[in-house]
Amino acid sequence: MGDGQKHFEKVLGILHQDSGIDFSLYKQPTLRRRMQRRMAVHKIKSLEQYHHFLRAHPAELKALFNDVLIQVTSFFRDPLIFQLLKKKFIPQLISEKGSDEPVRVWVPACATGEEVYSLAIVLLESADGKKKSRPIQIFGTDISDAALEKARAGFYPEAITKEVSGERLQRFFETVPGGYRIREEVRDVCVFARQNLISDPPFSNLDLISCRNALIYFSPVLQQKLMPIFHFALRQNGLLMLGTSETVGKFTDLFGVAHKAARLYSKKVVRNKIFPDVGFLSSAQIPARKPVQPPVAAKSPKHLDPRQLRATFDEAIRKAIGMGPEHASLIPLTIPQTGDRIYLVVVDPKEPREVSKKGALKSRGKSNERTEIIRLRRELLTMRESLHAVIEQEEVTNEELRAANEEIVSSNEELQSSNEELETTKEELQSTNEELAMLNNELQIRNAELERANVISSQFQAIVESSDDAIISKNLNSIIQTWNAGAEKIFGYQAHEVIGKPITILIPENQEDEEPRILARLRAGERIDHYETIRRRKDGTLINISLTVSPVKNLRGEVIGASKIARDITEKKRSEAELRMARDEAEKASRAKDYFLAALSHELRTPLSPVLLVASDAAANPDLPPGVRANFDMIRRNVELEARLIDDLLDMTRITTGKLKTERRNINVHAVLETAISMVLNEIEQKGIMLKLKFQAMHSMASGDTMRLQQVFWNVLKNAVKFTPPRGAITVETKTEKDEYVVSISDSGIGMTERELEMVFDAFKQGDHSGNAHRFGGLGLGLTISKNLVELHSGKIEAASPGRNQGSTFTIRIPLTQWHEPLEQNDSMEPNNHEAHRPARAHILIVEDDESTRSVLLKVLSNRNYKVTEADSAGKAAALAIENQFDLIISDIGLPDGDGYELFRTIREKSPSIKGIALTGYGAKDDFARSKDSGFDAQLTKPVKIQALEAALVHLFDSR
Repeated sequence: MGDGQKHFEKVLGILHQDSGIDFSLYKQPTLRRRMQRRMAVHKIKSLEQYHHFLRAHPAELKALFNDVLIQVTSFFRDPLIFQLLKKKFIPQLISEKGSDEPVRVWVPACATGEEVYSLAIVLLESADGKKKSRPIQIFGTDISDAALEKARAGFYPEAITKEVSGERLQRFFETVPGGYRIREEVRDVCVFARQNLISDPPFSNLDLISCRNALIYFSPVLQQKLMPIFHFALRQNGLLMLGTSETVGKFTDLFGVAHKAARLYSKKVVRNKIFPDVGFLSSAQIPARKPVQPPVAAKSPKHLDPRQLRATFDEAIRKAIGMGPEHASLIPLTIPQTGDRIYLVVVDPKEPREVSKKGALKSRGKSNERTEIIRLRRELLTMRESLHAVIEQEEVTNEELRAANEEIVSSNEELQSSNEELETTKEELQSTNEELAMLNNELQIRNAELERANVISSQFQAIVESSDDAIISKNLNSIIQTWNAGAEKIFGYQAHEVIGKPITILIPENQEDEEPRILARLRAGERIDHYETIRRRKDGTLINISLTVSPVKNLRGEVIGASKIARDITEKKRSEAELRMARDEAEKASRAKDYFLAALSHELRTPLSPVLLVASDAAANPDLPPGVRANFDMIRRNVELEARLIDDLLDMTRITTGKLKTERRNINVHAVLETAISMVLNEIEQKGIMLKLKFQAMHSMASGDTMRLQQVFWNVLKNAVKFTPPRGAITVETKTEKDEYVVSISDSGIGMTERELEMVFDAFKQGDHSGNAHRFGGLGLGLTISKNLVELHSGKIEAASPGRNQGSTFTIRIPLTQWHEPLEQNDSMEPNNHEAHRPARAHILIVEDDESTRSVLLKVLSNRNYKVTEADSAGKAAALAIENQFDLIISDIGLPDGDGYELFRTIREKSPSIKGIALTGYGAKDDFARSKDSGFDAQLTKPVKIQALEAALVHLFDSR
């Protein structure tokens, strides 16, 4: 025995001692390859060194054990075999069993369970559609506890989608983070247990054994030992499924071929056969006669003719039991493992059956004739038994020849397997040579890279020295090792003053706990980016720095120190503080401005509200003389203009602060344009201007804000009317160009110069109209606001003019959307017939602290047959709401002792059916949202027209 073989066996001995598994009967080439693989991992050259390494490193024994257990398995490996099982063999097995008998399956060497679950899935699929579900028992066994734990868990990665169909994944698996888990219904029929296939007893009464992961790694001796065990474990006609390169060998007397390509074998029923290592014989294998007591001994030549052998045993039987040979049977047997021949002598002490049937002989002392008949019959019986022995001997010889043939076939398969292993080894050597060539190329590349790295290192050193940042290195004891010119500039120390000293000389006393925390993070391999802290210069002054700390590692990847890059950010921090203060001041000023503008809007709108109510009511009153109505209409227009100026100021403020928002939905731009035209139609008629409409656009659906687009069209049309002289002309034209709705509004007015065109959309800018820039009125904000609103709709607005007194043209482009999207509903509350909806004597509570507005509202509502009660504060209104039953509350939002939101919320809690209209002088969209949240049904912004108030009243009372 060579040293290599000796140490190989020693390694197997250590492995046997540690794991309890004897691998000596495994195929040695496989074991040696596994050992060489582990040796390559640890760079060990000989088995002797590896033997000593195993003794010194117990963890390596576990790694070698797991490596030797080659767990090559997958779901539905060889899919055609599983299709064959499902369609033919499983239904055949089930048909042979009783209705309540379970289907029993054993998967030895099951590894991580894929084969077990594959068989379970096929069995469950085969059980579909049956009236009564049959119990299923599947046993998966292995000697690896780790593999069994994974099998019991039933969790597998996402890669199994290549092996398992989508239908099976959906039915038998559940999706979990990182992969899939076998559903409980499948796991319930599977039992996993640790079992040594060689030494532990097998299961019994099995329908199917699937051993496709083990035999290929066992030696022929071990394979021959397992076949009788499998034969014993299976029920009659049970199936044995082997791997694609495995057969039952010489055990064709135990198994018949069920399907050659699938390596499926069926159990044969064998009688009078001795089974090794199973532990007991079945009743079918025990002869009916009793064995000889005491034992019969007879000496005979090794190769004796069966007839001579019979004669030898006849004499031995007479001497042993005092009976003739007619009372004994001689049965030849062959031991499968050794091939040794033995003979079993079975004795029946009763008289021969042939004699007793006649009933003629009751003693040996009868007549000679009968004695001769008995003698002849005995000789005949002896000859028959001899002939039977010869036939059995021939059968045994035939069996031995078949076994020898199967051994030759097995040897041939082993030689083929060895040839495949040699081919594999050749490929591995070729792969190794290619890897060595690649490694050689890599070494050459690395040498070139090393040369470049030396150059780069020199350049890097120059960069480090010329950097304005402090670049410092230290070890894990916080001792400074390098110090560049940038560090000298920032901290004031020369390199020779700090190298070799602790880094803590730069850290203030109240921050000394920083360094231990930094070291702990460095030892963990962590990098610290842009850490802002305070450090002390040589002169004692404190500076703000931004610090980046990176771990420095050796070639083995171990952290041996750190590099620090520090940047002086004292000036930056001072600038940030100043900027922060400036920003806070600006935000404070912006909030103050917003508050001021909101308050200003409220204060400006409030006194306009009663004027507009009276003027709009009188202008629409047919009982007044036309001249008076005209005067009131003039007042109304001027009040509305004043309100528009206030709105423009607020919109401009929102634009400059980025707070101007739009509520976009699918709208008909053409309808919005027509509404804007109707709003200026009265002024066009009063000036005698000719209005030409050329509507040619085929599509007009867009995503936009109705009110804001209406504001754009109204501003441009209002300007056209303003700057067009009496009896002039205004043309409104629409068309569709490249998915855009294009509106052109042209006038024959005063036109614009090139300079005026350049600033036409600037805020507070108006043209030089004969030396009087304000004779047309306005603040110069309308077009500025319009431009911003159009751009918020992803559109464009452009102005053009041939020159002074030649008119102007404004072109507005709005992107279109799809035709099939729904139109925006018309939210207008203008009634066609106010009287038709007016309730009889509805009781209204007016809450308004401005006496003028309150008195006008009282008057106009009383004139319209409403019962009206007034209050000038929130407290008084709350008291009145307790004493009276009101149908509607019209409340100002800004009250001296509270706000209208809280007032209406309180009243509505007690009277849920009451309606409410909010009056506000702010007019922001947030106010509308707050009004809605407080329960108000509508909101009117001051100044209020009587028509808008009437429309709101009719709308609310009609909805009741």
